Amino acid sequence: MTAAATTAASGTQVPPTDTHESQAERIADHCERNAARFFSTSELALACDVACASKVLSAMALTLGYVLEKAWRTEPCANGLRVRRVRTYRVLSRPVERQLSLPLKA
Repeated sequence: MTAAATTAASGTQVPPTDTHESQAERIADHCERNAARFFSTSELALACDVACASKVLSAMALTLGYVLEKAWRTEPCANGLRVRRVRTYRVLSRPVERQLSLPLKA
């Protein structure tokens, strides 16, 4: 039996799992602190403690309403003999909540 299952069986409250929404918030906060930089998925995974940065970035763009900018940068590899292209990202804007519609008075 896992620790979470043991905790649930004992009647105490189980902490919530780390959702894409909370991971997206951490990525957006990190990108805002370093607004002039683009980050690779590996840099975001290390800095923001996310399991799979590419899945979170995909959810941010497709379902959560964030606006991301993508770019490429080159990094040296093979002991500096070659370069490789790395996809990088930065957050341009967070999701905007829609205003409630107000009834018009006649």
